[in-house]
Amino acid sequence: MNVRILFILIATISLIACEGENPGPGCNGSLEVEVASIVDASCGDNTGTINLSASGGDGTYSFSLDGGAAQGSTTFADISQGDYTVTVTDGEGCTATVQAEVKTGLVLADIKPIITTSCAIQNCHNGDRSNLPNFSIDANIVSGANGIKTRTSNETMPPAGQPDLTTEQIQQIACWVDDGAPE
Repeated sequence: MNVRILFILIATISLIACEGENPGPGCNGSLEVEVASIVDASCGDNTGTINLSASGGDGTYSFSLDGGAAQGSTTFADISQGDYTVTVTDGEGCTATVQAEVKTGLVLADIKPIITTSCAIQNCHNGDRSNLPNFSIDANIVSGANGIKTRTSNETMPPAGQPDLTTEQIQQIACWVDDGAPE
């Protein structure tokens, strides 16, 4: 009977040792995961890739993206723009995580022609109305990026009487803003 109690106690300690932020004897804290590279996704498409590298632990690794199914490959392909949490688990059940951000690669130069031809127009965002930002100035486009995304997504920009933006143009603006509105 004492043998059985000892077995249950050891099994419980082993399970607890590999969980959480403070690994015990079974998890010595040496398991690490790093983002080796990221390939941008096309705006609105699942074409991004995250490549990882792992080291330490017992050398047997499985990888999970945002808590999904584990896989043996260090590559997650066909993913969209966004923030991801990757968890590596070794054969002992020890884990390490890393954050990865897949962007679209859109920059201001890609978005500015849409804004200047559709929004920075007479009687709107071209500087002739003091109550509206002048979107012919790059810094004003960047600082107003969130508002531009909201208004173009709601189709309240450009103003009535002007040609509507295409779905693709609205999506490009949203992707650019979601990337952090890079210049």
